[in-house]
Amino acid sequence: MKMLMMAVAGLLAGFPLFALGDDLSSTSLACRITAMEAFKKDDAKTREQCLRAAKQGDAVAQNYVATVYSQGHGVMRNYREAIRWYRLAAERGYAPAQYNLGRMYDQGYGVRINDKEAVKWYRLAAEQGYAPAQHSLGIVYFSGYGAKVDYAEAEKWYRLAAEQGNMLAQADLGSKYAYGYGIAKNDMEAVKWLRKASEQGHALAQYRLGRMYDQGHGVAQDYAEAEKWYRKAAEQEDRWGLIYLGHMYAEGRGVPKNEAEAVNWYRKAVEKYEDPAAKIILGHMYAEGRGVAKDEAKAVKLYEQAAKGVGWNAAAARFSLGHMYAYGRGVPKNIAEAEKLYERAAKAGDAAMRFNLGVMYVEGRGVPKNEAKAIHWLDLVLEDENHGPEAVNLLKNLGEQGNTEALYTLGRMYAAGRGVEIDNAEAAKWYRKAADLGDAKAQGALGFIYSLGRGVPKDEAEAEKWHRKAAEQGHSGAKDALHKMGK
Repeated sequence: MKMLMMAVAGLLAGFPLFALGDDLSSTSLACRITAMEAFKKDDAKTREQCLRAAKQGDAVAQNYVATVYSQGHGVMRNYREAIRWYRLAAERGYAPAQYNLGRMYDQGYGVRINDKEAVKWYRLAAEQGYAPAQHSLGIVYFSGYGAKVDYAEAEKWYRLAAEQGNMLAQADLGSKYAYGYGIAKNDMEAVKWLRKASEQGHALAQYRLGRMYDQGHGVAQDYAEAEKWYRKAAEQEDRWGLIYLGHMYAEGRGVPKNEAEAVNWYRKAVEKYEDPAAKIILGHMYAEGRGVAKDEAKAVKLYEQAAKGVGWNAAAARFSLGHMYAYGRGVPKNIAEAEKLYERAAKAGDAAMRFNLGVMYVEGRGVPKNEAKAIHWLDLVLEDENHGPEAVNLLKNLGEQGNTEALYTLGRMYAAGRGVEIDNAEAAKWYRKAADLGDAKAQGALGFIYSLGRGVPKDEAEAEKWHRKAAEQGHSGAKDALHKMGK
């Protein structure tokens, strides 16, 4: 399942220097005390001492030997041999070895991936209080790999590990509280645990703690403190730390505004991660000459690279690229290509892109003026709290200019309660405006609401009248309605 890639505590966590038994030979004692240093230095003498102790049944030595084989330190890497020694130590109840054996099954090193077997060994170690295993068990219950999803159980194990100072568990627990993943959102708890992980150097936690200060969630808003944590994350080359430190310089939040420095951090995110969001932002900086010499061709190149992906960032890159083609910036002007890019972006993007494209079609800005296409895109954002009201106003303006499709769309909006409360009388009003101008769909809708008395007094004669008008224009629904009425 490889579910623990974000939770690697490191196999070396399995070597506590002072986990001493009661019947130690001098060889075993030397192995126990010097295992960590031996591992780091690839000390052949200590490896031999530990191998002798392992063969005598010393669990710590067995765990060390297993890790030597799993990592290939001084020997050929051999996962099967590693598993054999981990199992010997694990079956003697040594928690770090139980955890390490669980990881082998989790990651599929030397064995087929086996979620249930991984969970079995994690649990044995976790129940002995071994923090890395407790953290891993928290991930199991949160993700549902190897056990049924149980957020309460996940929180329990995360917390047990976090309270022992496990950095990864602290970071995960803080993130869960910050975003409300599986547990009730609690900004103060989020800040508490993210701070603990951040102070231990967890880069993603540092970025997220910066966000809490940036947004004033769980703490008083403090841009200087946000910048401090973003910088710590960025200095460890955390993707989001790099980008958000760039934002701070670009906007002058927590630091003096410095667009050249912003470009520096955005560029690092591009070079390190090929990050599409950073490419788009850096593209904007080149297109506008902010913090860097204006270079529209360079901006186009960055947009093109980001547009090759999927999701929101790719859509945003296509929208920006469309703008460059629409106005001939960095590329020859090509309205057809611009329109194609805008359309692709709006289909895959968000309400803002759809609304903006709708406005562009209304105004003929960057694309040929096209009220039908404008109505299509505006219709799609009617339920969006940010852009819906503006879309309604644009549709009303088009309707007042005699656009029957806009009038009919407004009628449907009120009839279905799309972004507004259902209002059948208001729906009837807009349907009538469109119907009076000869729109067949609106005529059919008006006949329907008269037959039901929805928003207007029930009136079979009016229903027949409007259904007939629609039917004469070929409206199949109206023809069916007349047939059912026996007309």
